[in-house]
Order: sequence, then structure tokens, then C-alpha cells
Amino acid sequence: YRLSWYFPAVSEKLQDTLKERLAQIDDFSLVRVLRVIHELIENNADPAAELIVDLLAYVPGICTRIERLLREHRIPSAHAEGAIQTIEVIQQKYRSDLRSKTRDDD
Repeated sequence: YRLSWYFPAVSEKLQDTLKERLAQIDDFSLVRVLRVIHELIENNADPAAELIVDLLAYVPGICTRIERLLREHRIPSAHAEGAIQTIEVIQQKYRSDLRSKTRDDD
């Protein structure tokens, strides 16, 4: 999380290295990160959650992956809100379609 504070100030080479590493995140680790984002939001630590989402935005196709994980029920329903908010922040639009799907699945 603190890395995101300093990310804009580090060299382009270090930024590229981080982006390469982030691009390799597997689904298990992504679900864990989304769970942390959800917990941060629930505990009124929105600025910390936003910094993590900012870093996730560098992962190619991240919103599509999160949507797939939601569809496949690989994100626990208790943490779906954090996953949906992650998509909404990255895409900068409200996703009522995802919200209605998660309600329908419960």
C-alpha cells in the first residue's frame, strides 16, 4: 500500500519492473488483494483501499478478470462489494449490472 504513495516519484525503470510483476498476479493472489480492499473499505480506510486499486489498475485486463472471478463465485459474496468498487473506480462508472448479479446469486 505504501508503495503506491511513492510510485509516481520512482524511476521509470522501477515503475516498469513493478508493472511487470503486477501483470503476473495469479487469481488466488488477486482474490486476496480484493479481500484486503474490501476490509479496508469496511473499516473506513478508503484512502488506503484507493491506493491499492490505483496499483491494480496497471494490471492488463484487471476488470475483466475481476468480473470473471465474480461470475465464477471465486470471490466470497461477503467481499464482492470491494471487488465491484475496484472495478467501478478503475472504469470510473457505476456498475449496477454487477450489483444486481451479486444480489441475484445470493
